[in-house]
Amino acid sequence: MATIQFKPKQTTKKLISVLPDRAKQVIISRYGLGKKTEKMTLDSIGKQYGITRERVRQIENYALANIRKSDVYKTEKSTFAELETLLHSLGGIVVEEDFLGHVAKWSIWVFAILAALFQLGIAPALVQTLFMGIVVAAALATGLAFGLGGKDVAGKILEKTVHSISDKE
Repeated sequence: MATIQFKPKQTTKKLISVLPDRAKQVIISRYGLGKKTEKMTLDSIGKQYGITRERVRQIENYALANIRKSDVYKTEKSTFAELETLLHSLGGIVVEEDFLGHVAKWSIWVFAILAALFQLGIAPALVQTLFMGIVVAAALATGLAFGLGGKDVAGKILEKTVHSISDKE
């Protein structure tokens, strides 16, 4: 796996150092760059400062524009080039909607071809086996995703159940 030669935290600190305090805090809160890594919404940042979310959006845009115009941004061009190369070597970034669109399109094509082959009587046993394999694979993938994602919740539920049973005894 490719490694990066720069330190992301140091680069980020350099980039936001050109901003006024409030703009810096908005960017840190908005993108989870501080001690709290949770990203905050425009509305929650606005409530924190007593301003509207539209004003927070304006401050965010102002801050990003200032970073892009800064000398620090120009000196970090090599960092961005390195990051771009790394992303391309890993296959790039695909927007979730685009990815899901491609998956849906190809799924429809595969199922349409399987249905056509089945209706035409071309290797019906093979078609049924392929179809069943696809359905089973999707079911297993879904089950694993829910299982892995929900294991902590299931553990808490079991723990509460055990405590409630032991309390009754």
